[in-house]
Amino acid sequence: MPAFLRNVATLALALAAALLCVWLHTPIPWMIGPLLAVSIASICNAPTCSWPPLRNAAQWAIGGALGLYFTPQVTALVASLWWAIVLAVAWALALGWLFGAWLHGRYAKAMNVGPREQRATSYFSGSIGGASEMTLLAEREGARSDLVAAAHSVRILIVTLLVPFAFTLTGLHGSDATLPGPRTVEPLGSPCWACCVPPAAG
Repeated sequence: MPAFLRNVATLALALAAALLCVWLHTPIPWMIGPLLAVSIASICNAPTCSWPPLRNAAQWAIGGALGLYFTPQVTALVASLWWAIVLAVAWALALGWLFGAWLHGRYAKAMNVGPREQRATSYFSGSIGGASEMTLLAEREGARSDLVAAAHSVRILIVTLLVPFAFTLTGLHGSDATLPGPRTVEPLGSPCWACCVPPAAG
């Protein structure tokens, strides 16, 4: 099957799964649906495919959405907790390194790559971070990106299926004391843009 049709079929499957989860009123349907459907299809050896430009566009959209939450109030709160962030980063790096070392000692010989690629694959598979980011970094270092993506997909699958459903079933929800960020988009930019336009002659 041509790569274009594989991409279209994968996207169609993901869309159908998302709409099904919306209909079923599951938590975060636009993530759980495509994640489960495409994972199951890939496990069953279906011709799934990811087009890098679309993946980059999705990362751009996610980055933009996350950036909207960094209001002055949130920035001040984050700055006041710098010590906790430093500790969290150190803990994540240490835990990822230890898990990567365990993966390397146990599964390095089964990777069918050279020693350098084995170390890179083990490290990025065990690192705590975004799945797509870890996969991209693994590709740049010559690691087996399929194994890295699989390792992080299992982690995300477990967390995504357990945590949202647990919160939904228990009725727990968070509270945000900070002011909401931007919620509207001005097609022509800020309303102040109109001040820059000379008034029409009467």
